[in-house]
Amino acid sequence: MKPFMRKALVLVAILAVIACERSDHNTAAPAVSARPSDAPRPSAATGKPRSANDEVDDLVRENLDAEMLEEPVVATWLGNHAWDDRVDAVRPEEQAHVALRLRVLLDRLRAIDETKLDANHAFDRVLLAHHADHALYMLAEVRPFERNPLVYCDLAQSAIYELVTDDFLPPVDRLRAIN
Repeated sequence: MKPFMRKALVLVAILAVIACERSDHNTAAPAVSARPSDAPRPSAATGKPRSANDEVDDLVRENLDAEMLEEPVVATWLGNHAWDDRVDAVRPEEQAHVALRLRVLLDRLRAIDETKLDANHAFDRVLLAHHADHALYMLAEVRPFERNPLVYCDLAQSAIYELVTDDFLPPVDRLRAIN
């Protein structure tokens, strides 16, 4: 996948989180089903039942956090400079872990009853599912790290470019991160 496409997908995920946060103020209370399997799970912090909308919000945030850890170059591009001195995980065992995380994410998304979601959260659910499906397809079927050596050049170039062109730190600190 080209870096600008990957960045665009991450940006779409961030916009989905923002849309979710804005829609929280306008959502009505979800209908609770009589069946125990459909009842929202209580929140660990408050003890109140969690809505399906809350579950989608949590999954979007968890996925974004995981992608920032797995793709620190994209995190730097997005302005999160916690991992500027790292590059994306490319070892086979790391990619297997990402694939497993994506499968679990898809299972959790499919377990959410879409009839209990408002329109924004239903769209976020579909968008996140397509994003996870695509990422899983790229890892499992296309396998760019095995088949395309230019991926490594592109990754190194992107990591350095983001640090050189952005003025978030003094040049000495940015050079230290590049090393």
